[in-house]
Amino acid sequence: MSVNWIQLAEEATREAYARSRLLGHVRAVVGYCEELAARLPQADREAVLVAAWFHDLARVDEGPEDHARRSAERAREFLTDRGYPSDRSHQVALAVLHHSFPLHGPERDLLPVEAKILYDADKLDRMKGYYLADLLADAGCRALREGTHWAVYLPTVRESFVAGYESLYTAPARELVGPDYRASLDFLDRVARLLS
Repeated sequence: MSVNWIQLAEEATREAYARSRLLGHVRAVVGYCEELAARLPQADREAVLVAAWFHDLARVDEGPEDHARRSAERAREFLTDRGYPSDRSHQVALAVLHHSFPLHGPERDLLPVEAKILYDADKLDRMKGYYLADLLADAGCRALREGTHWAVYLPTVRESFVAGYESLYTAPARELVGPDYRASLDFLDRVARLLS
């Protein structure tokens, strides 16, 4: 009987995510990974989905600081202890390790497609969800601290939103989020015009 590694990863992580209220995010990332892997057939679907289930696990008990590295270590240990092939455990851990911040320069092209998919899926959940609201809330808090109007930070909010979109590695990810991205930019531009 073969092992369903995706199901095993889900079962090993689901309860911890449910306790921390990250389960909705992780399920969304898994769904985006599934969709992106289908559009990028050179990807190892199983490795991508296993990585998706582990990508934020260290956040649950240890917080966000350095969570990608710690989650990668947990994934590798879990998989190795259960007999997952070492080259594929490395592939999963590498994807988890690189899901938080994009690479730039020549390193960007060297990143395996599985890591690119997980990064993009993680960002798609933000860009299709709360990212713009989060950026606007941060701008409002900054304005309160500094005694200025929040609209002063609209250009910075727009730049951050654009940078998030431009950091996506794959064309399928940009296609998936494109309508939401353009609508969000339109919203920011309309608000800026109304306030000017």
